[in-house]
Amino acid sequence: MFGRSPKLVALASLIGVAVLAGSLPGPALAADSQTATPTIISTPGSSPLYVADPALYKANGLAKARGGLGAYRDQVTRQIVVVMPSPVAASFTATDAASVAATVTVRRSAFDSSSIASMESEVEALHAGLVGKQAIVSGYDISQDQFTIRSNARASLFAGFMAEHPGEVTYTYGDVSSYNRDNDNPPHWGGATLDRPYPTPWCTAGYPVRVGSTTYMVTAGHCFNPGDSVVGNTGWNWGTIISRNGYPDTDVELIGGSTYEGAIYTGYSSHQWVKGYVQSLVGSSPYCLSGWASGNNCDYTETADNLTETFSNGNTTSGLVQLAGPHTGMPGDSGGPVYATNGNAFIFGSVVGGSGCNFFTCITYLEPYTRVQSVYGASLVTG
Repeated sequence: MFGRSPKLVALASLIGVAVLAGSLPGPALAADSQTATPTIISTPGSSPLYVADPALYKANGLAKARGGLGAYRDQVTRQIVVVMPSPVAASFTATDAASVAATVTVRRSAFDSSSIASMESEVEALHAGLVGKQAIVSGYDISQDQFTIRSNARASLFAGFMAEHPGEVTYTYGDVSSYNRDNDNPPHWGGATLDRPYPTPWCTAGYPVRVGSTTYMVTAGHCFNPGDSVVGNTGWNWGTIISRNGYPDTDVELIGGSTYEGAIYTGYSSHQWVKGYVQSLVGSSPYCLSGWASGNNCDYTETADNLTETFSNGNTTSGLVQLAGPHTGMPGDSGGPVYATNGNAFIFGSVVGGSGCNFFTCITYLEPYTRVQSVYGASLVTG
């Protein structure tokens, strides 16, 4: 019975293709045959400067003084590589190399300081095309001899720039911003910390829905009262409680008045885009729970559905789904999203409570998204 895969319902017929974020390719690390001896360089009137690789430090300074782009240590050969513009009159001389007291290789580059500065200005102009939590980190990578861009904006934003500089630009998709579940600026994501208007973490944002033409954020109905103001853990305004229809039989309420996007935190700062929802299927697994109190935990199995529970606050809620797993929802996780994933998130529902652990099995209850559909006539906001 257990171990059946969740039934994923993709919206707009999109299962979604995961865009893998990764680091820039680089050579494998080899044994260091030229181990540098760290040293401290003292300059009169200044604080001591700790230098882990004195030879590289000297080569880098000499290269830039000669009009070059700098130097780096090759991680395979362990030799120092000095990068000089080509064509250029300036050069890194044999005398310079000898003074470094290490094996030095000179490599020519099509880049120079002025072309790099020009490219940085071009990318700066592209910031006007960013939306929401999108950001860009860019610059010249001397070891790759490439102008690199890392951004959570789609590659299409940089298509023109890359066409103007063929073979010179490496783009990597990935998160670069400082937002996280405790510092979630608009448009807001599920899984973030929710507070009352004083700095005490209270509940967790669930997932965004659309009712009519208006977008809201779901959380647990027992978290706030209608009309309450809701803020994030660092003071970002989330709006107010607009509705909690059917409460406490349905333990859900809607936050409105800000902007909300189809994504949920699946770690402190990592996220997944919402692509659809999950239908109840007893015995299906695995599911994950994202909450500010317990973080992101997976390996939950649906063990029962359509339950009615009376909680310690005296509220009786019906239509609940029971999950069993290695962790139980903790105080503060209420409202947090429960989801299945294939690299994108498929919403199952939101946490409303738990009943502790028996040996290695812990019980958590969720309000399924399908009830939100029914009670509010809502549809998921996807990303």
